[in-house]
Amino acid sequence: MQKKIFLSLCIVFSSPAFPEIFKWTDAQGKVHYSDKPLDNSAKPVVLKNVPIYSDADYSYISKALAENKIVLFSTDWCTYCDQARRHLTEYRIPFIELNVQNPSFAKRYYDSLGFTGVPVMLYADRKAQGFSSGILLDLMSPRKYY
Repeated sequence: MQKKIFLSLCIVFSSPAFPEIFKWTDAQGKVHYSDKPLDNSAKPVVLKNVPIYSDADYSYISKALAENKIVLFSTDWCTYCDQARRHLTEYRIPFIELNVQNPSFAKRYYDSLGFTGVPVMLYADRKAQGFSSGILLDLMSPRKYY
């Protein structure tokens, strides 16, 4: 009985903890953000709703693959991803790029593929990890059946 009362009181008196963010401009005109106001000039920032993507967003990946485009999963910090992007652009190979750091649905799709590094490239029904011109050539070459 005491546990029920205690839990009931905890639920009633608890409130969700949402951090507040403050914004202010210093004397040099530089804008700052913090979780604590520096002074009275700091104003609370109202965050806009960020869209949440559903599995339906995967449809454009399927569409790109059907149009013989490469789907490139990458990150901002990956040098091999940069090489792949430059190579695809230089040789005018159609591709779409999905940053697995953002948006979240790209990361979920990437995770479902079972890879642990980037870049990852998809083409038709094939997958490749890493980048070199040889990997790309193998990925895009017609299948040979012996």
